[in-house]
Amino acid sequence: MQVEQTKSYLSDKKRLVIAQTLVSGAAFNMGRNLKYYQSRGKDVSEALARIEEYTQQIVLCKRVDELMGIEGNIRQAYYSAFGAIINDFEMGNRSKQPPQNEVNALISFGNMMCYTVCLSQIYHTQLNPTISFLHEPGVRRYSLALDLSEIFKPLLVDRTILS
Repeated sequence: MQVEQTKSYLSDKKRLVIAQTLVSGAAFNMGRNLKYYQSRGKDVSEALARIEEYTQQIVLCKRVDELMGIEGNIRQAYYSAFGAIINDFEMGNRSKQPPQNEVNALISFGNMMCYTVCLSQIYHTQLNPTISFLHEPGVRRYSLALDLSEIFKPLLVDRTILS
């Protein structure tokens, strides 16, 4: 398994396909969250339209770093809709290390929890948590958990925060 995982990482074509699948899954889940709130009278149509535009660009990417830029744009559009959804708190811009307000603190905490759960589940497989496809692998960095958590953050973290 580890040999095949490494081969897929070393193949630019295979790595890009896997990374595109991860970003597509995350974008789908973000869009699904926003559509839920759109159907409940929250005006998130601008963010939804931007996410759909960026999502169409995923298949056009030729490099993983280019794809990371698209993913960042999707997430920025997604977070811009939080102000329309959350009533009692203001998110502003996404801030980390340290988070600048309550919503950013909740996002950082939830993301860390999601990352930890993903890493825990990777340990139940034969996958190597340091070999990833979207995020660059690094020393003492379990970047595969970062890759997988991208899909689950909208489902686990954001739904909890927004509710």
